[in-house]
Amino acid sequence: MAEACNTATSYIGLMEIYRNVPKLSTIERIAEALDVDPLALFQRVNLLPEEKEAEIQQKKEKILSVLGKEIDVILHNQMP
Repeated sequence: MAEACNTATSYIGLMEIYRNVPKLSTIERIAEALDVDPLALFQRVNLLPEEKEAEIQQKKEKILSVLGKEIDVILHNQMP
């Protein structure tokens, strides 16, 4: 993305975590790189209920996977 926008990767990263506000020209370059209208970058995308449910399920599985691994580590470290 940074290369396509002719900017530093750190600049893009700071925008992603809301630490940097891009200039209008940067927003236009990002939109061009993504082949979208610049206004599309400011619109919320409403997922269809099925898509949203699938996204939630994926997040649940990831969380449970991480928690399961952490629980295993804790239990193995507590065994005499």
